Amino acid sequence: MGRLILQQILKIFWLLPIKRNRVVFRSTQGTKYNCNPKYICEYLLAHYADKLEIAWIFDNPDTFGFLEKKGIKVFAQKSVRGLVYIITAKFMIDNYGVQSYIPVRKEQVIINTWHGGGSYKKPYINHTKRHKKYIEKMERETTVFLSSCQRFTDCNLKRVKEMSPQKILESGMPRNDLFFHERNDIESRVKEKLGIPIEKRMVLYAPTFRDEASDENYQIDVEKVLTSCEKRFDGEFVFVVRYHRFAHPEKTAGDKLVINANEYDDMQELIYASDVVITDYSSLIWDASLVYKPCFIYATDLPKYLSDRNFYTPISEWPFPLAENLDVLLSNIEQFDEKIYRENVDRHHKDLGSFENGTAGKQVAEYMLSQL
Repeated sequence: MGRLILQQILKIFWLLPIKRNRVVFRSTQGTKYNCNPKYICEYLLAHYADKLEIAWIFDNPDTFGFLEKKGIKVFAQKSVRGLVYIITAKFMIDNYGVQSYIPVRKEQVIINTWHGGGSYKKPYINHTKRHKKYIEKMERETTVFLSSCQRFTDCNLKRVKEMSPQKILESGMPRNDLFFHERNDIESRVKEKLGIPIEKRMVLYAPTFRDEASDENYQIDVEKVLTSCEKRFDGEFVFVVRYHRFAHPEKTAGDKLVINANEYDDMQELIYASDVVITDYSSLIWDASLVYKPCFIYATDLPKYLSDRNFYTPISEWPFPLAENLDVLLSNIEQFDEKIYRENVDRHHKDLGSFENGTAGKQVAEYMLSQL
């Protein structure tokens, strides 16, 4: 009830005119400058900075003061100025969905970028009645959703009753444009920030969260994985961990060998700098596959995950070597065949109908201009 009352109170700001060149961004529910909103923002700054007024809202805006040097206005998510900017913006861009207490106006364009590519794990369905209402409101008020592939489009047209083909922009993920361009500065920046010597190679371990999880779901023998990677791929490896923000294991096996990257906001840069990726069910495998990074699935709780969530695309059809225990994971790493893997990845992209081609940011910008 509190949110409904706040929503009605905030309608007072409807008396203010909508600023047609105003764009307000939010990512990861106001906690980070990352993901698709970041990359759309960077594209707009590079090509339309003189035409648009760009703002971001955060829970802790002081942490993101560096954005002001780029000409971006930064506000607290629930501050009066932040709320005014949201309600008077022509465009709102978010990778989760506009906050439930925001009274969206008919003239506004709401772009939901999502925060995962490909078509893998299904969304959590055991929401509370209140949260289901929020999701329905968010989906109803969204002007356009971004899609990374045809399979994702088809699955969501069936799942979301408020969805129609006109509400989907089949652009690919803007965050993945990064992988279609040579960026020699990224690896050095990532390794410098994480304290990794430039000559060392990286294993990125990035499992997703579970609705109900224990530390056992995130345990992996770091030392054995490093040994197998060095045996197959040569060079000296380091083990980098980046957990999902809703996953909080107390410890990882082999903690002394682990480099913690949980505070590194940009997952795309971590993928770009990595030589090997290990996950369970995270959609980051879609992103990493675009540049053929060797990706390995380590799914020790697969039967339970299938029961709790399941997948849009059966995991048996993914091109990434699957292991449900450590021995198989190590064997998959040591026997990795790059030629076969690239062929499987290409087939996978074709089967899912990939829209990724490095122009997603441009396509979103062009869509926005068409709405002015």
